[in-house]
Amino acid sequence: MKAILAVVLFSTLCAAQGRLAAPTPPRANPVGFHETATKKSPRLDWKFVGFLAAATAANVADLVQTENCLHRIGGCSETNPAYGPHPSAAKLYGISFAIEAGYALGSYELRRHGPKPLRKSWWVPLAYVGYGHIEGIATSKR
Repeated sequence: MKAILAVVLFSTLCAAQGRLAAPTPPRANPVGFHETATKKSPRLDWKFVGFLAAATAANVADLVQTENCLHRIGGCSETNPAYGPHPSAAKLYGISFAIEAGYALGSYELRRHGPKPLRKSWWVPLAYVGYGHIEGIATSKR
């Protein structure tokens, strides 16, 4: 059943890619009128990438320290109930990066499509998750 569903979905996607939209004819500009393109801010600028890189670095450092304590030193246990007391490395990285991706998407959506008063606080979700990992590194029991 899964194979049939996969084939149907794949063939539907392939068929949809083959269809192109009809080209639109160029608009005629009256003489003397020039269109000015509105300048949009770039979707990914250095601020967003910097905050995302800092949050990811803090995440990786926290996961490496946790994995090191759990599997090499011994006698440690994870206190986050989402992971369980002795999670595998795959579970640690999978859950943690999925959560971080959610924060990154929320930050991106807030920046690009959020209400105008909140658009300037797009960095708060990334700073929050980064601070949480830094606090986890600092307060871990070794």
